[in-house]
Amino acid sequence: MKLLLLAVFCLVISAEVGDAIGAEDSDTAGESNSNIQKGEIYQEIGRQLKAEASAPYSIGRKVSVFQRFWRAVMKAFKEACHAFVKTGKEAFIREINVEFEEEIGKVKKAFEMYSLDEETTYQQLMLDFADTMELIGAKYIAKGRKQVA
Repeated sequence: MKLLLLAVFCLVISAEVGDAIGAEDSDTAGESNSNIQKGEIYQEIGRQLKAEASAPYSIGRKVSVFQRFWRAVMKAFKEACHAFVKTGKEAFIREINVEFEEEIGKVKKAFEMYSLDEETTYQQLMLDFADTMELIGAKYIAKGRKQVA
């Protein structure tokens, strides 16, 4: 069951990443710069989630409720955005906040269709999701840099 859950999760994420990043269009330099910023936010989400997973209270706990996991994801997203708000990019943050909630909503629906394996811990779930966020961020950054060059 754990492998099935992971496979479904990877499929949903790869489809979303493909839709968001794979389309080669004629973006302007300003839009590619926003891709780099989006990538940095996603990577920061991954770093925040890894820190959460390393916290003493996360180690060894079983996943009992999805709400705790999604609260941590949204908290990491908000903390990742704080740096951009401080630099005067409030409008950009509002835009990416809507995009992020739509993307995460799709993943969340796929997750909730399946129950987690009894052996899955909160820490494992957080680390797997953090790696995915960092991968999405790296792809956005690569797309932005390619378009700037």
